Amino acid sequence: MNNNYRLLNLVYFDFSTKYPKLIVDQHDFNIERRTKRRTSWACALYYQTKCKIYFDVGQKNPKIVIEGHDFLVRKKETKSTYWICSQYYHPKGERCKAQVVTTGRNAYIQGQHNHTPRVKPEKISSMFSQNFNLIYSK
Repeated sequence: MNNNYRLLNLVYFDFSTKYPKLIVDQHDFNIERRTKRRTSWACALYYQTKCKIYFDVGQKNPKIVIEGHDFLVRKKETKSTYWICSQYYHPKGERCKAQVVTTGRNAYIQGQHNHTPRVKPEKISSMFSQNFNLIYSK
């Protein structure tokens, strides 16, 4: 296994308050939505920091950047767009199976990356940005 990428090491729940909190590597997440089989979590600082997604608008291959990882369009529907990590088609090593579904101002992030972020900050500064509610699912 390649140790150049960062894995989530510290994951725990805080049940000391009325509303449970998920804490991943010192980042807090609150319950966004709960069903019988699944719980979706949203960044606790969303309303303060306004988590951003960056768009690289291209006519043929638009992409989005979230936390330094770039995603390509897989499928578009009327209300949702499905994105896959750009490393999904990586010829060497394992495919990255991280995915994002954008609907309105919500971005539902599924899976974990198996590589380091690839997009450099200077590239992001020239992109269009938009505030989104980042929701992490298993």
